[in-house]
Amino acid sequence: VVQANASLPCLQLQPGGLLAFGAVLLGSSVSKQVQLCDCGGGPLTVSGLSLGDLGNSAEFSFDFAGLAALGVDPTTGPTKAAPLLLAVGACATFALRYDPVDETPIDAATGEPAFDVAEIVVQSDAYGAKNTLLAQGFGVATACPKAVVKVDEGEEVLPQSALHLRGEQSTSMAGTKVASYTWTAQQPL
Repeated sequence: VVQANASLPCLQLQPGGLLAFGAVLLGSSVSKQVQLCDCGGGPLTVSGLSLGDLGNSAEFSFDFAGLAALGVDPTTGPTKAAPLLLAVGACATFALRYDPVDETPIDAATGEPAFDVAEIVVQSDAYGAKNTLLAQGFGVATACPKAVVKVDEGEEVLPQSALHLRGEQSTSMAGTKVASYTWTAQQPL
């Protein structure tokens, strides 16, 4: 059995990858939970959480209330003077809040929103860990309708099959059920 660096701390951010807020109505606030977990063989010391340089938006902010039970000041979060200490296998949760103040423009070339972006940077003594997480969202002036279409026959059907479509789970812009539907179908070329 070969072991090396078995007692080093390791940092794992959950969710990994991207923290996606999606469309958020102007004047609303949405929070998403982020977990810091010690995935190594020794205790982890987190000495800071900040928003990094990759972000383009001041519409993101931290909510450290979830760390208060672990001795972290809920107004400042972990600091060098008062770090967050995690035992091996332990996790701690904080929230990132997105409060859009203006409507996010749509890129004319792609038709996609020019997302508001934030980079969460974790300062810790973790070895070889990815210490950042990107978050994105976009502000909208009106709530978007949500179309949910169910096909009774399933997702794959034979050509020329009659389809029975249902939309009962769709919601309007006001969040209420949709009163009527108009369906169109196109056959493959």
